Amino acid sequence: MGAYAGLSSFFNGSNGSLRDYAIRYGYDDSNIIILEGNEASLRENHLQIYNNLLSCRHHSDNRTPIQYGQDLVASWVFEDYFLNELKDTGLNISLSGADRNRAILPNQRTSTSSDYIITMASGCQIQMELVNDYTGFWARTGKLHLRDNKYPRLRDNGCLLLAIALTPQTQKYALFDFREEIHATFLPRHEPWSRPGKDKAAYELEVLPEMLQDFSITNIKDHIERILQ
Repeated sequence: MGAYAGLSSFFNGSNGSLRDYAIRYGYDDSNIIILEGNEASLRENHLQIYNNLLSCRHHSDNRTPIQYGQDLVASWVFEDYFLNELKDTGLNISLSGADRNRAILPNQRTSTSSDYIITMASGCQIQMELVNDYTGFWARTGKLHLRDNKYPRLRDNGCLLLAIALTPQTQKYALFDFREEIHATFLPRHEPWSRPGKDKAAYELEVLPEMLQDFSITNIKDHIERILQ
């Protein structure tokens, strides 16, 4: 299950659907069309965005361009939802990265920076990356996989990594602090992301049972503040 399917379930409540939240956050018409899965309308009315989607083959893995677009836009909606919820608790947090403007970019301009910047009371800042799991894989196996160069970047920049598991059965999170040494196993070929003739590497992190905490905005906010004290 990808981001679009998982978050369609997450946002299926009294406060609105995934599409409703995208409209509420002022998303461009092209993003709404992508969420609706209307490839013909996207090609006809937003040709540059459509071509940008086609260029993102490395990131799309085995998904069609419109499926990749739906997952990408859905993940943005959750990032914005999560940002607003954390801001409401008083945490000083803002968006980072090239995709903070919520526009589909060509493959070569796809953001590799972290999703958020947190500013501490001292004025110091730390970057935080958000990764979600909609299958229950992390909680079930105790393994978390990071693609491409994400692990070296998190390690070298001393970032936080917030991993959230969102399934109907499991809503948990784990918070990694890369200012400390965190071991990872290099996987030269990650089967779900690879395709014939194109190996894609990954880094595997261990998610210990005691790291998994109940998902709530308050729990995450308090956890972030504790480790940044």
